[in-house]
Amino acid sequence: METKMIVKEVEQKVSSIVAGATEIQVIDQASFQGAALYLKTVKGAIKFVDEKFAGSVKAAKKSWDEIRGLRDEAKEPLTKSEGILKTKMAEWSVAEEVKRKVEEEKMQAAADMVAEEDGVPAMAVVVPSAVPDVAGVHTRKSWKFEILDVAKVKDTYKIADEKKIRKIVTAMGLEAVDMVGGIRVWQESSIVARGE
Repeated sequence: METKMIVKEVEQKVSSIVAGATEIQVIDQASFQGAALYLKTVKGAIKFVDEKFAGSVKAAKKSWDEIRGLRDEAKEPLTKSEGILKTKMAEWSVAEEVKRKVEEEKMQAAADMVAEEDGVPAMAVVVPSAVPDVAGVHTRKSWKFEILDVAKVKDTYKIADEKKIRKIVTAMGLEAVDMVGGIRVWQESSIVARGE
């Protein structure tokens, strides 16, 4: 109920301010000054909206955080159980794959020997996996890597630290071009206002 009253109050104030902003034309110094004054009014309205909803937002966030905390607490033992089962299944699958490959290599060597004796090409031996197929459960294989020597990594794969570069550009301006190298620096302007 209180939220509906806040929304109604905010809508009334916002609609008139938005209408006023769309009607303003900036064509000379006087109209620029008028627009600047109105911009302060818009900023003040934004602050008004934030303040009107602050209590509701804070209460909703507190409830959200509490509910999410309860959910996460309830899921934690299940997530641990999932990890335990996945680890056990993965370890067994890897061990079975090692056994399968060893058996396949033995059988392939025997097949190669027989084929050589008979003077015919050897058939490829494939030993099927002992890991059963279970609907809804599968093994996902993904390639991983670690960098052993960053100096040997090709420049194509190195990423510039934009956060550090931005700090240098902010502090040094155009002088950052020589300091950093390989960048273009320019300045943009934007209008900033405080609300009244």
